[in-house]
Amino acid sequence: MAEIIVQAKTEQLTISNGETVFIFDNLAENKVAKLKLDIGQDCRVKYLFLSAGESLVEAERDITIGPRTVFESYQAYLGTTNRLMNFHNHINEQVNINQRAIFFLKDKQSLRVNDIHTFLQPKSSGTFRAEGLLDDAAQIEYYSQVNIKPEAQLTDCRIDLKLNLLGKEARGLMQPSLFIAANQVQAGHGASTFNLDQDQLFYFNARGVTEIQAKMLAVKAASDRFIKAIDHKLGQKTIRDIIDNIL
Repeated sequence: MAEIIVQAKTEQLTISNGETVFIFDNLAENKVAKLKLDIGQDCRVKYLFLSAGESLVEAERDITIGPRTVFESYQAYLGTTNRLMNFHNHINEQVNINQRAIFFLKDKQSLRVNDIHTFLQPKSSGTFRAEGLLDDAAQIEYYSQVNIKPEAQLTDCRIDLKLNLLGKEARGLMQPSLFIAANQVQAGHGASTFNLDQDQLFYFNARGVTEIQAKMLAVKAASDRFIKAIDHKLGQKTIRDIIDNIL
């Protein structure tokens, strides 16, 4: 698989028809506030977006996906000072898109993500998953929106969002939404929130696991699932190193 690293000051990137590429978009390094990514037809693209540590206050990614392309998208927000992130995917005919997002925030870190997917043409499919963990007094607003245009018949898509509140003062909103203008589609969504409550802590303590260790186990389990899904050595090593430093 060829590798394309998004460099500083690169505001537009084009993937030619039929290419197989890995794109690593590290916000803390490239400092690109707005990126327009145009992907041709019949491509296989794996895209990793990473916001960790000191990064831009606001950033935007606008992605157009050509017909018959397989697009795997991964978003990681890890201990970031980023405040607002806007994603918009424009999805053409017979595209297969699979997206996973993970975030881990602590202290008083806060983040808002607007993640929009617009299906423009027929016979495309998409799965959109996000899993978040908040400790201390961290806050998240995560909005995942799917728009299905009238021409996008036979679209099949699903949004699944999961939030884990590890700190007593942590607050989060995970909101999926569907706007459907076509009449031959399959679409659904779900969102769930979990708290690390006293019963769970008692269970862990009875087995010699402290509260801090229990939180670390939760973060490691979520990050390991994300890392395994990436299935790319560069992305896996980078995410694993960041998680180890945060913990």
